[in-house]
Amino acid sequence: MQGRNSSIDALKGIAIMAVILLHLPSPGGGGGLAWQLISILSRFAIPCFFIISGYFFYVTWAKTSDKFKIIKDRSIRIIPIFLFWALVYSAVPPLLKAGTMEHLAGIIRYPHSFIFTGGVYHLWFLSSLLQGYLILWVALRYNLMVVALVCGFVLFALALFGSTYSMSPLGYSVAFDMKNGPFFSTVFVILGACMAQGRLSFTSLQSWLLIASGCLVCVSEVIILQTFFQVPFESPSMLLGLLPLAVGITSLAIKNYFPVGILAVFGSYSLGIYLIHPLLIEALKLCDLPFAGAYLLLFIPLVALSSLLITWSVAKIPYVRRVIH
Repeated sequence: MQGRNSSIDALKGIAIMAVILLHLPSPGGGGGLAWQLISILSRFAIPCFFIISGYFFYVTWAKTSDKFKIIKDRSIRIIPIFLFWALVYSAVPPLLKAGTMEHLAGIIRYPHSFIFTGGVYHLWFLSSLLQGYLILWVALRYNLMVVALVCGFVLFALALFGSTYSMSPLGYSVAFDMKNGPFFSTVFVILGACMAQGRLSFTSLQSWLLIASGCLVCVSEVIILQTFFQVPFESPSMLLGLLPLAVGITSLAIKNYFPVGILAVFGSYSLGIYLIHPLLIEALKLCDLPFAGAYLLLFIPLVALSSLLITWSVAKIPYVRRVIH
């Protein structure tokens, strides 16, 4: 087991770039084959964030005698951030597709939906992460890691067939997005803790084989969904291939494979960049800019750097830094 290393920060920097790419408007006509492949494989980002979070949860667990304090501290950190940014985004109608008052009324009518999503398309990550933490804490506290891992795979399978594969003969339809809650996060958070424990360990070659197989499975899934069930390539946010892909990538980062540089700086501020970048994307949309081809790729570092500078500046303000970094 290792502590935090800069290679993991570099991976987080790459992952936050991938998140921004996924949240930018899709180019007209699907953007061509190359763009579709980049978009599909960029979906590794959130699973990697979950794995890294589970990894460091266990690192903290192993060093701390007061086990309840660990989950209490995580909850005290995540809940205020979630609520603060949900309030901020309630004043950004383009993201909510409704006015602030309509949004607030919706929270009152459907509080369970707000708990899972925060009312905005990206805050689900914080809610899902906290729920994954809670399951991991129980698993560690009562020595149920194997049971938790099995439950994680079951939850992931339920979500996979209830969302990505809902239009196939294997799938089914539900009234809510099964990416939210513990369905997506649990298996990756548990896998991260298993990697920190040493229960899951891969050589560099094995990690690359996991990455290659994950890429192949992800692309195959999207091709099958498009060809036989007319599912647009942008739709699948959950893919079976993300499991080996994210595990392989994170394994390389843990082994200090990723070179440290500017990406590590972005990674160390990845939470703030994640929270802020939708505001900047909406501002770019208002400018009626050409989100297509090579121009679209230029917006990724632009949004990332702008978000980094805002995060870095705000993080210097006492108290406020707690909801951004």
